[in-house]
Amino acid sequence: MRCPQCQSEISDRDPKCSSCGFDPLSFDERLNQCPAPQGPLNDFAGLLKSEEASGIKKLLEDRQDRAGHEVVVVTVPTTAPLKPEHYVFWLYNEWRVGGKGHKGVMILLALKERRVETEVGFGLEHILTDAESGRILDQAVVSRLKEGHYAEGLRTGVEAIIKALDRALQR
Repeated sequence: MRCPQCQSEISDRDPKCSSCGFDPLSFDERLNQCPAPQGPLNDFAGLLKSEEASGIKKLLEDRQDRAGHEVVVVTVPTTAPLKPEHYVFWLYNEWRVGGKGHKGVMILLALKERRVETEVGFGLEHILTDAESGRILDQAVVSRLKEGHYAEGLRTGVEAIIKALDRALQR
């Protein structure tokens, strides 16, 4: 996995970054408790109507059934006391998204911070880079979220991430 601060390689065995000192294990001390995952869609901020959530959840489940790669969406009211980019890294690893091979992607929407972030597991980084997932968010998601269209933004983001993964896997 890559350090969210300096992008150096860090391992599961010793996740403290040797380049910058970033220590995700300290997050456990700073946060009360890790939320339990509720499946591929985790709307902890309560932003989605039932039918919107069902549509996004079906997309995510279909992806995992078809390709075996896990794509997870999380909304939270806030990531405090962490920055969103640190929170998504921490949560991705706490939940072990993508299994042992880290073949997964997490999309996080932090409402109070007005941020959307992705974490791409190292098992998929060769086909979907952090830079590419950031461009996807910027181009397909951010404008919809700014307008308050959370379901549309998240659905569009999921579809774009899935399309990028499919394109890369077909090469």
